[in-house]
Amino acid sequence: MGLNMMSNAHEVQKMLRDALAEMPVTIESGLSDPKASVTSKLKWVELALRVFRGPVGRLATDLELENKRKVALTLREAVPALEKICDEHRSERLRNTAARYLQYIESEVGRSDRG
Repeated sequence: MGLNMMSNAHEVQKMLRDALAEMPVTIESGLSDPKASVTSKLKWVELALRVFRGPVGRLATDLELENKRKVALTLREAVPALEKICDEHRSERLRNTAARYLQYIESEVGRSDRG
C-alpha cells in the first residue's frame, strides 16, 4: 500500500509540474482570445501578475522563475488592451482595475528587465 501511495504522489507531483509549466501559454492564450470579455481578460492579467510575483514566504523554484520571465512578456503585450479598457470601458470598476494593473506592470514588470 505504501509503495502505491508514493507512486500516486509522484504522478500527482508530475501532473502539477506539467500544469505549472504550461501556465504562461495558457495565460497568453486567454489574454489573446478575441472573444474573451473584458472581465475575463482582467482575470487572466490578475493570474499573470500572481505568477510574476512568485511564491510568498519561500524561494522560487527554477520553473517559477522561468514562468515569471515568460509572463513578464505576456504582461507587457497586454498593456495596449489594458490602456484601451482604461480609456474606453463604461464600467468605472473595470477601468480602475485595468489602471491598477497597468501601474503595477509599469513599475514592477518593467523593472524586472533591469535585474
